[in-house]
Amino acid sequence: MGRATALGEASANRGDAILREALRLFAQRGLHATSMRDIARAVRLTEGTLYHYHDSKAAIVAAIVEENFFKAGELATALARRAGCSLSEQLITVAESFYVVLSENRAATAFFLSEASRLSPDASTTKIRKRFGALFGERVERLAKHLANLKPAGDPRLLAAHFFDSLGSFWILEAIVAKSPPSEARWRTYATSIAQLIAASCAQSGRVSHCSVKPTTGKSQWQTKSKR
Repeated sequence: MGRATALGEASANRGDAILREALRLFAQRGLHATSMRDIARAVRLTEGTLYHYHDSKAAIVAAIVEENFFKAGELATALARRAGCSLSEQLITVAESFYVVLSENRAATAFFLSEASRLSPDASTTKIRKRFGALFGERVERLAKHLANLKPAGDPRLLAAHFFDSLGSFWILEAIVAKSPPSEARWRTYATSIAQLIAASCAQSGRVSHCSVKPTTGKSQWQTKSKR
């Protein structure tokens, strides 16, 4: 292995450690109570060296968001897997993918869902608030464009926002308030009800395709087939 490759791998490993330890500290102490110095100490770096990886705490938060959250690109992939199926089936597949991300990143999900609601409008958190907003906005806009093609009775963006807001609220109530993440079956039941409401608003008509999707992860996946 060449020296440049070894250094590159070491740097990548250190970068992962920074995000992992920062998330642990944020979860334990809260965002405001955790300093760059605290994070540097946790990964045995000088504070100056830490700034070579991330120029601010906001940048670290943004990197954790990118690493752990369900993004617009993942939504597009889920929709593509169900191309030709009914809107309800497409939305259920999106909800399934969303569930997998939430489940695999429970610590990050719990932290961000609780911390996002407490962020103040001061200068120190402006970048973080913007990143949260951009991430959620990109996801909503991508789904809104998909819904707009169906000429729904309601505003496509409001319908898209309702879809993700409803799923997020359900996860919060189950995983954070009730202290027990929803099972796949319970999540699917809830997601199906939301998907059907949005599909009804879009007033789909005509034939519904038969559809089945092969699992893409080690986790079980929902596979549904509808009747003509």
